Amino acid sequence: MSKAKSQQSEINIEQLENVLLHMINTNLQLQAKGIMPIAMNVIGDAGLGKTSVIEQIGKSLGYKPENIVKLNLATLEEIGDLIGIPVTEYKMVKKVKEEGKPARNQVIWVKEAAIQSYNGLGFMTSTESRMGYSIPEWVAGKSGNGILILDDYTRANQRFTQAVMELIDRQEYATWSLPQGWTILLSSNPDDGMYNVTDQDPAQQSRYMNVNLKFDADIWAK
Repeated sequence: MSKAKSQQSEINIEQLENVLLHMINTNLQLQAKGIMPIAMNVIGDAGLGKTSVIEQIGKSLGYKPENIVKLNLATLEEIGDLIGIPVTEYKMVKKVKEEGKPARNQVIWVKEAAIQSYNGLGFMTSTESRMGYSIPEWVAGKSGNGILILDDYTRANQRFTQAVMELIDRQEYATWSLPQGWTILLSSNPDDGMYNVTDQDPAQQSRYMNVNLKFDADIWAK
């Protein structure tokens, strides 16, 4: 049975551009103050241009092409492609002395392959280890402002929607994080009986704000 359409207000594609620009600029200001940015979920029928308008805004802001990343969650098959591959990390400690201050321990966590390099920098391996995740290929080595588009969010397998909850909420996953200056934007189809989507529980929905996109014939004609 079809569910009733959301009673939230709807906006057209031109209004969406303004909302997204405001959201991205606000997030940059928040992150400059050390405050977590806000994620947004753009909900609308297929073919309205949800993803393309996000990509166009990134280009208009002068973002590097490689910093406008689109991950289609509905087509990903390996969870490692999204969050990285599990790896063991080892705790290393180095005594740091600063003039006029007592010595302190500098602690870092490194992968096994990097232990020897850090030994050469004066770090000593401890007996502690933890399970971490290697930074995934889609964000490795990137810097500067960017946009992460989680496309077809509500059409994805629950393994993937659960995995990105921490990323959406805190812009990090386990032992890696997005560069500062990134905004996470989701795109979804409405849960109105016309699309095969997965219900989002309150814990998931609390991590982002929703914007409903409507079809506007005049805007489409332009």
